[in-house]
Parts: sequence; structure tokens; C-alpha cells
Amino acid sequence: PETFTSLTSLNLTNFSSEVSFTDLERIVTKCENLKKLKLNRGITSDQLRRLLLLAGHRLKELGIGSFVQDVDGKSINQIASLFESCKSIRTLSGLWEVVPHYLPLMYPLCSSLRNLNLSDSPISSPDFVRMIYRCHSLECLWVRPFILSFFFLVCRKVHSQGDRLRLEAHNVG
Repeated sequence: PETFTSLTSLNLTNFSSEVSFTDLERIVTKCENLKKLKLNRGITSDQLRRLLLLAGHRLKELGIGSFVQDVDGKSINQIASLFESCKSIRTLSGLWEVVPHYLPLMYPLCSSLRNLNLSDSPISSPDFVRMIYRCHSLECLWVRPFILSFFFLVCRKVHSQGDRLRLEAHNVG
């Protein structure tokens, strides 16, 4: 509805059917109190860029869907710049499909992250380790059970206050 503007959280994570991006864009634009946006796999990199342009500066939690589509150089630079401007994001999740060379675009988010959920990610340890090294304020990290011990060792090296870091294993499926 046109008068619907008070939405603070929008979670499309488990939404399996296609989402009208025009409607999604309209909702994100109108709901100035939106702090939590969790996208599904159907959202493209370019659509993510457009949503960050609209609301990235006010989000506290972002769930990225897929980040595998080819992105042209101009869009990559714009996405990197948008991530740099997302100073209030404290929780990052999603990342079901990520091309490793796109991960550095997300590095600017790391310094302010408190929660990082990689339990849905097809993790390649070296790729995400570089990301975790930048997450100095991390309080909780969700990973898949089979790599929990590996990430525990990495996090103990990175975070001197490892007793404050909570690692959680989540089964996928």
C-alpha cells in the first residue's frame, strides 16, 4: 500500500519465488525506518547496488543474496563505494553464492561488523579468512560445522579478546 512506510525489517531470505524488484525498490525507498534488509538468491548484484544506493546508509543488518553475476567495472567501483558508505551495518549474512574476487568489495563493512553469518556460504577458507582478519569488533561468527575448529583457530589469532567472540555452527539444509 502507498501509505505503508513504517517497515523496519524486511526478510526475503526464504522467499523462493521471484520478487518484483520494482515493488521491492519502492518499499525500500518509502520505508525510511528500514534497518534490516535480508535478500534472497534472486537479487542480482546490480539490484543489490541499487538497493544500497537507496538504503545502505541507514541499514544495521544486511543479508546479501548471490554475488556471482558479472559486474562491469563501473558497477564494481560503485558497489565498493556504497559498501564504504554503509557505516552502520553491524550484521552481514547471506552470501549463498559469492565469487571470491568480489569479497574485497565487502572489506569496508568489516571494521564495524559485530555479527557475521557465513553458515549459508559455500566457504573457501582462505577467501573468508582474509575477510575475518578485518573484523576486529566481531562478537559472533556463524559457520558450517565442518569448519568450526578451523575458524576458531583463525579467530583466536585475530581477536585478542577471543573470550568475547561466540562461534556457532549451523547445519545447512
